[in-house]
Amino acid sequence: MQQYFRLGFFWAFLGCFLPAMVDAASFPEVCFILDASGSMQAMVGGKTRMEAAKDVMSQIVPGLAPEVKVGLVAYGHRRNCR
Repeated sequence: MQQYFRLGFFWAFLGCFLPAMVDAASFPEVCFILDASGSMQAMVGGKTRMEAAKDVMSQIVPGLAPEVKVGLVAYGHRRNCR
């Protein structure tokens, strides 16, 4: 009897949570990695590397589909690098 209860619980669990897991996996994801270290203050083409990165991001992000999950990871930003 207890074995049937466990099996029933297992199928109920899958029935409730599996559709949510499959649905979440169907959305595309993108993660941008930003170098925020002091080297981004170097000048390239009349502007800083950071300004160039911001320009690129301002062009790319608005063009993404609304269902795309977007992440941003910055590294090297422990110091002041405005």
